[in-house]
Amino acid sequence: MRLAILLMTCAAIAGCGLNPEYRARQQAAATAKVDAQDDAACRRYGAVPGTDAYINCRVQVSSTREVTNAQYGAAYMANPNNAYNTGLAMVMGPRIR
Repeated sequence: MRLAILLMTCAAIAGCGLNPEYRARQQAAATAKVDAQDDAACRRYGAVPGTDAYINCRVQVSSTREVTNAQYGAAYMANPNNAYNTGLAMVMGPRIR
């Protein structure tokens, strides 16, 4: 009985990831979060929405994020099995030799 409940729960959770509407909502939420973070960063710099300074700030913040993501991706592709690239380093802790 417990196994049946566990299997049904796993199937329901897995199904959420396959649902295109669910993925679209998740993507929209992620985009909105990044947009809000970019807006907050530019406002902290003193840029006022609607001005050239604000538009330039948003472009710069977006460009910086894209470059950073590309650098992380390149580092991962250079050594995909490195524990520090997989997130295992947080679980494993620092290396002690």
